[in-house]
Amino acid sequence: MDRVAELVRIGDYEQALVRLWVLAGEFSDGTLRLNAWERARDAGRHDRTVADFLTALQREQPPSAEEIAGAPLAFLVALDQVSAMLRSAMPFVPSPYSEGGRQFWLVPVEFTARQTVPLARQTGNREAWCKWHAVFPARTAHGIEVAVTTASGRLAEALHDTVRDTGVELPVWIGHLQDGAQLTWELSAAGRFRCGAVLPAQTRVRSILHSLERAAEAGALVVVLPELTVDLAARAEARRWLGTHSDHSLEMVVAGSFHEETPDGWYNTAEMWDRFGERILVHRKLRPFGAADGLAEDVNTGNHVTVLVTPIGSFAVLICKDFLDDHESVATLLQEVPVDWVLVPSYGDEKTSARHKARAQSIARVSPGASCVVAHQRNVEASPGDELPGFAHQSLSATPTVVGPSGGLVTLRVSRGVPGPDQSARRLRIER
Repeated sequence: MDRVAELVRIGDYEQALVRLWVLAGEFSDGTLRLNAWERARDAGRHDRTVADFLTALQREQPPSAEEIAGAPLAFLVALDQVSAMLRSAMPFVPSPYSEGGRQFWLVPVEFTARQTVPLARQTGNREAWCKWHAVFPARTAHGIEVAVTTASGRLAEALHDTVRDTGVELPVWIGHLQDGAQLTWELSAAGRFRCGAVLPAQTRVRSILHSLERAAEAGALVVVLPELTVDLAARAEARRWLGTHSDHSLEMVVAGSFHEETPDGWYNTAEMWDRFGERILVHRKLRPFGAADGLAEDVNTGNHVTVLVTPIGSFAVLICKDFLDDHESVATLLQEVPVDWVLVPSYGDEKTSARHKARAQSIARVSPGASCVVAHQRNVEASPGDELPGFAHQSLSATPTVVGPSGGLVTLRVSRGVPGPDQSARRLRIER
């Protein structure tokens, strides 16, 4: 605990918090430290000890390494609260922290879902104690790189305006394109497919633009369109529409995903745009369809997730199997990287839709308590049948909200918490 005490002494609370987080997740003598801390804590005095640590920090009397070692769990809770109160006085700037030979991102958490959702993992739930911050690895246990960026400018202002005294209301348009246009692809000699276009092209473009217009008329702030529905030519038309219409409500648009050639090879990519059609982030599919799915995508496998931190929480874009697959590389991705909002373009059949709903329910109700939005389109080329529109599953909710055959608006509501007395933040020294 010497390093934790020294970091606190010099006022580097966030680095100290990351250090404690890492220590809690390590094993000592075959025992997870967090489990040992939980067993050793004095349950009757825990809250009082947390309060004593908070008072000491407020009086600029940082505890010694011995005092921290005597109640590490209480100090983790106190440090989490103090860092959250301090953060209200300064902008969040993402910066990776190095601990134990690895790098981590410390991301603010404001929603009460994080504090009330039952946690799934049985090997130590640091989230049960560290309620006001999430610690994301810069590289997951299975090698996926994690980057963190922040909303700025007009986007940050618009999302901040959705914050009410007690929570956030986020109107999301879930697109579904009912136009009869067909996806075309090329098959390689090995039986792998690569998408070429959606035809008739103008039919699909009109459908996409109509969906954006309806979303704007409904007052949506976020739009998500399905996977493999917006080809590259249509993507350009959609961006052009956004760039030439300034009086709409749309602030974040995920225009589905499509196969795209890049300098690094072919990928199934999804882009998130701002209201002007400018890129906010790009996501490359982590789990393309493979031989076991019946027909394999002839694209490379992505290896990065970008988390967008905004005034209303953190967002991530995942594509179809990234979200629902049980492969070890993504099955626990949202437990390692516990964002608040997950936006998912999808393409498939009834089985795909059912698995999305099951995964979304688990994530919303069990761990980590995120709200999930899935824009789904039926793969009519391989599985003809009735329409399969998408849905949203709000954090902590028991059931999803399914949109109609032509898409629709869903308003997601989440409650915000308060990390501690406002006066505590003012009494703390903010020199870092």
